[in-house]
Amino acid sequence: MNKREKFQEQIALMDIIREKSGINILNCGHCGEILLHDMTKEDVDCPHCNTIIAECDCSDYLYVGLEYTDEFNDENSES
Repeated sequence: MNKREKFQEQIALMDIIREKSGINILNCGHCGEILLHDMTKEDVDCPHCNTIIAECDCSDYLYVGLEYTDEFNDENSES
């Protein structure tokens, strides 16, 4: 299994977590730290920088399409 396939598997697992628990892993759009977010709430309250920010201003840590970013274009990086 190459690196892209491994990340596709990780993304599929993250989708299961989101669907079953209603929790998402995000990067804070203000400080960039990783945090857990209750998807029933619109705003994100970052415990790292104490900023309240809209969920749309935070990026998903694992998301569909990640496996197509430049990081995975080099097939020699299958480690």
